[in-house]
Amino acid sequence: MKTVDRIDEIAQESWEKTLGCEVDDDTNFFEFGGDSISAILMLSEINAALGTSLSPHVMFDAADFGAFRELLRAEAAHGEGGEKPAVPAAAPTASETGVTSLFQERWFGLAKEQLGNVDLFFEVTGELDHGLFQAALKEVCRRHDVLRSTYEPGRPPLRQNVPDFRPRTRTQDLRGRDEAEVRAAVHAAVARSVRFFDLESEVPFELELLTLSATDHLLVGHLHHIATDGWSITLLIDDLERVYHTLERGEDPAALEPAPQYAEFAERQRAYAAGPAIEEARDHWRSVFRGAGTPTRLPATLPPSAASGESSRYANLVLDPERAAAVRAYASAHRITVYNVLLSAFAQVLAEVTGSGDLLIGTSTAGREGGDEDCLGVFISPMPLRLPLAEAPTPERLHALVGTRMRDFAEHRLYPIMDLIESVEPFRGRSLADLFAIHFIYQNQPQPSTGHGRTYRQLDFQDAGLDRPHGLPMPRSRVLRQLEVVVFDRLDGALSVNFGFDPSRYHEDEVAGWLDAYAAKVDQLVQRTQAVHG
Repeated sequence: MKTVDRIDEIAQESWEKTLGCEVDDDTNFFEFGGDSISAILMLSEINAALGTSLSPHVMFDAADFGAFRELLRAEAAHGEGGEKPAVPAAAPTASETGVTSLFQERWFGLAKEQLGNVDLFFEVTGELDHGLFQAALKEVCRRHDVLRSTYEPGRPPLRQNVPDFRPRTRTQDLRGRDEAEVRAAVHAAVARSVRFFDLESEVPFELELLTLSATDHLLVGHLHHIATDGWSITLLIDDLERVYHTLERGEDPAALEPAPQYAEFAERQRAYAAGPAIEEARDHWRSVFRGAGTPTRLPATLPPSAASGESSRYANLVLDPERAAAVRAYASAHRITVYNVLLSAFAQVLAEVTGSGDLLIGTSTAGREGGDEDCLGVFISPMPLRLPLAEAPTPERLHALVGTRMRDFAEHRLYPIMDLIESVEPFRGRSLADLFAIHFIYQNQPQPSTGHGRTYRQLDFQDAGLDRPHGLPMPRSRVLRQLEVVVFDRLDGALSVNFGFDPSRYHEDEVAGWLDAYAAKVDQLVQRTQAVHG
C-alpha cells in the first residue's frame, strides 16, 4: 500500500491547487469555490497519481477535506489489495437501437429548426499521414456508438447505430501552394461546415484535414450537439490521437481498452425521469422560480425592417494574461470560481442595460456523474438562472447567490430542461428556443493532451481573422438566443470573451458598448479587491 503520508500529501496538494487556498479537515470543496468541472479535473490528477478510480460523484458525499482524505485512503488500500478488479467498459455492439437521453431529445427537436451544429477547429503540429488519419477516424467512430448513430422520431426518439459507418473525411495537401490558394481552401472548408444535418438519415459527423506543411495541419469540421458537448470534443481528439499512434506503431487498435458508451448514461437518465427523484427536483425548481417574471430580454436596437439576413454576428474581447490573472486572484481571495466572478459582472451589466432587478437568464450545467468523465456524448444541459439582485446588494452577496444556484444545478444535474416546459412556471408552454433570450457560459473544458510528436490546439473565435496564412474566418453558426456570451480559457493564460448576437435585433456598435461595459465591470471587481487587500 502507498504510505498514508503520500496519499495525504497528494490529496492536500490537489485540493489547494484547485481551490487556490490552504485547506484543513473542515474545508468544504464547494463552499471554497469548487464545482463539478474542477472536481473532474482534480480527481483525474489524483487517480492518475495514486492508481485509484474515485469518481467526481464522491465529492457530494465527502465534500469536506477530512472526509475526502479518509475516503481516498480506503480507496487506495482497496485498490492495492487486489480485491476490486477493474470492470472493462462495454464494447461497441455491431447493431443496436437504443433510447436517447433527455438531453439528446431536446437537441433532436431543435435540429428541426437548424440549430445545434458544433464547430470544430484545431491546429495540429507534427507529422500526420492522410491514410492513417482516415483509418484512425473510422476506428474512433467504431469505438463510440454516439459518433455513428442516426435518430428515429418518437416519444422518445430512438437512436439507431450504423455499424459500418465510415465518416465523411476530406483531406487536402496544400503544401507549396501560395497564400491566396491556402486561404481560399481554408475558407471553403469552413463554409462547408455550415451545412445542417438530417439526423434521421445522416450520422452528424464530418471532418476535413488540411495539410499546410510537413508538420502544420488544420482540422475543420462539425458535429451536432445530439452527439457531443465541449468536454467531449477533448475526449474525441484524445482518442483520435491514441488510435492514430497505435496504427502508427503497426498495432491493432481493436486491442485498446473499450471506450465507455453513452447509451448507458441515456438509460440511467431515463430511469431517473421515471422515478421519484425528478419530482423532488421539480418541486425544488418550482420554489426557486415562484413569482419570477418572463425571461430577461435586452431592448432591441434595430427595427424589424433592418434585418441583415445573417444568422449571427460576434463582438469579441480578450482579457490579456495579466488581467485574467487578476480575475483568478480575485476568485481565489473570495473562495469562488472564475465562472462566478465573470457571471456576477455580467449580471450587474445586464441589470443596468435592462433595468430589471430580477434577472432570468440561461447558463449551462455539467450533467456528468461518476464514471461519465471519460464518456463521449452530450452531458451539458442549459438551465435558467434566477438572480433577484435585491437579495444581493453587494458583490459578496451576489457571489453567494450565484454559488447557491450552481450547487443547486450540481445536485439536480440529471434534471432535463424539457420538464420545465411541462411542469414549472413561468416556463410552461414555452418552446425550447424561447426559454431564455440571453445565455452565459464559461467553457473551461481541458485542452487535449499532446504526445507522440503532435500537439493539438483548439482555435476559438479570437483566432478568426488573425494574420496567418490560412486566415480562419469567423464562424457562421446560427445563435440560438438573442445574445450568447461565451468565455474561453486561452493557452496563453488570457480569457477570451465573445458576444454572439442576432444582427436583426441589435446594432453592432451597441453590442460592442455592452462588451466594453462588461470589461469595465470585471475590472472594477478586481480593483475593489486590490484596494482592500493591497
